[in-house]
Order: sequence, then structure tokens, then C-alpha cells
Amino acid sequence: MTVAAQRIRDVLEQEYAVLRREVEARLAEYYFESSSDRFNIYPHITTAALRQLTDSGEVVAEEGATRGSSVIPTIHFSETKGRATNINRAAARKRLLYARFRSWSQASSRYPRGQIGPAGEAALRAAVIRSQQVNPFFADAGEVAEQFGYRFDGPLDSGGFVLSPGPTAMPVPVAVLIEMKNLRTWLYAKDPEVWQVLRKAQRLQLHDPSLNVFPVLVCRRAHAQVRWMGQQLGFMVIETKANFIGTVDERDAREVRTELQFIDLKVGAEPSKAMIKTFAATIPRWAAHYASTWRTRCHDPSFADPMAVLASSRDDAERDDAMEELLEASEALDLPGWRLNDYRPSRDDQDDVDEDDIDEDVPG
Repeated sequence: MTVAAQRIRDVLEQEYAVLRREVEARLAEYYFESSSDRFNIYPHITTAALRQLTDSGEVVAEEGATRGSSVIPTIHFSETKGRATNINRAAARKRLLYARFRSWSQASSRYPRGQIGPAGEAALRAAVIRSQQVNPFFADAGEVAEQFGYRFDGPLDSGGFVLSPGPTAMPVPVAVLIEMKNLRTWLYAKDPEVWQVLRKAQRLQLHDPSLNVFPVLVCRRAHAQVRWMGQQLGFMVIETKANFIGTVDERDAREVRTELQFIDLKVGAEPSKAMIKTFAATIPRWAAHYASTWRTRCHDPSFADPMAVLASSRDDAERDDAMEELLEASEALDLPGWRLNDYRPSRDDQDDVDEDDIDEDVPG
């Protein structure tokens, strides 16, 4: 955490005022995988370092309104002597840019669901169709409200069948259930967004135990622990490393991208070649293997019971207990597990994170 705190100080010296999401982007996504002598720092460590600096009084979070009356907090050094003007100017600019970014996700007469959510879903569906390996449930690879005689408690963003090598190497049909989370925030194992697709997949599996069910979560960024958890439970995480924002003005996007360091903002909804390849090659190769693991976990009470809690409860304490049960069930089978020294307790309340959780391989 010492490294993260110093990085935050360095950013504030240069920027004068920053947003919390901006700090995460600058610390967690700045360097490339090829950087041998530099590393990125996961957001949960950044949050803990920010709290430490705030509790010590070295930095403060100050709320301010934009021209549209949106209240957005910015962070700056508490000692403002000699830099107050620069802090105020930077804070106003950052609030304006973040209000612009948030407006792309807000409903309007032209975009009833905003632009960011639908742009992510459009990119997902294009990748599924272009993969030519996932046979979508519907021709447009669109929402799936009901399948196999079961009505989901909220439509899937997409889904389809894929043929995948089974235990004897003969191809078996697998139902791939897909959700897209085109979010700015990184996802962690306990986050409700992770468990939406898992809830639907678990209930479908229990509805028809004979099905080969393979849940897939597509998101901008996820902590490695989500991928580790997926390997043990039987679901896959696909990182797009792109924040699709729809048909916004490129100049407006460039200002947000550059000044807030949201470097992966992508105008439009065009999936990357890597995203398409994942659906074309990786999904077919591993679908049967993951589906077999998923079926086993869904019928093992030591896994299934805490999974059901995580899939339905919004109570933070209940979710903490369920995650601990799930970790213990994994470790009881001598599986690697996905334990952080202290996994993130909630989206906005992160404490006591160990320095060993610095990630040296996350690309910028």
C-alpha cells in the first residue's frame, strides 16, 4: 500500500485534483504487459491507499456541482497554499468531463437506455455472430428471456449452443449463457454483477440437470480472483479491455479518454478481433469442460448453498459469510481457490488490503 499511496501523491502533484475512478485508471491500467520494470496496482489497493491518505488528513474529497447540477467529488491535497487556483480549475474540469461520461449511460429521448449499456451488448452480439462457432438461440444473438422450458428472472444478454469436445473427445452440445457488464469499475468475486449470470445458470442447471450449462461473463475489467473463481466453479470471464460508449462525438470522447486517463474508451460498438476469437476458439474448446465442472458444483451443497446466497442476497454480511464458505469448500478439495489476503468487502468500502496483491501483469 505504500507504493500505491506514493503513486497517488505523484498523480496529485501533477493533476492537482482527480476523480476516484481516474485514480484507479491511472494506477491500475497505465502500464503495458511488456513493461518489465513497472507494474500496475489493483483498484482495491488504490482504494485502501486513498482511505489511508484521507484518514491521515493528507488528502481530502470535496464535492462540487457541474453546470447540470450533478454533484461529483474530487480529491486533492488538503494543503492548498500556492495551488488553490490550480486545484479549483482542475476540479471543475474533471467534474465536467465525468458528468459528460456519465451522461452517455443515462436515458434520453433518443437513447432510452443510454448508450454505454446497449453499446456493450451490441459488441457482444456482434462477436457471437462473427465467431461462426456459437450458434445463437436467436438470429440476432439478442436477449434470452426463456429457454429449455425455463423463464429466467431477467433476460440474458445473449446465449447459444456450441459443440465442444467431451470426455471422449466426441463433441457435445453446450448451452452458453452470456451476460455483458460494460462498466467502468473493475469486477471482484463478491460483486453482485458477477453473480447475475451465475444465478441464472445455477437455476437453469437445477431446472434441468441433464443440460450442459456454461455461464460466461463478459466485462471491461475483472480482478484475477474472478478468473480463478471461474476455473473452480465452472464459468469463464472474458475481459474486453474496452469501454464501448456508442455513437458519441469522437472529440468529446478523446477529451475524456485523455484527461481522465480512461484510455480504453471506444466509440461505437465494434468488437475487437481478440473478442471474436475468444468466442470462435476458446469457448468451443473449453465449454464442455467448464459445463461439467458447473454441473458438479451446482449439485454439491458445499458449493451450491453459498452460491445461491451470493446469487440472491444483497446483505453485505451474508455475502461475506457465503464467500468464505465457498472459499473453504474449494480449499477442502485442495483446489487453488481464489482468496485474496483480504478480498474486497464492498464496492465502495475497501479496507486492509495486503501489498502482495499488486498485479504486475495487467496491461494498460
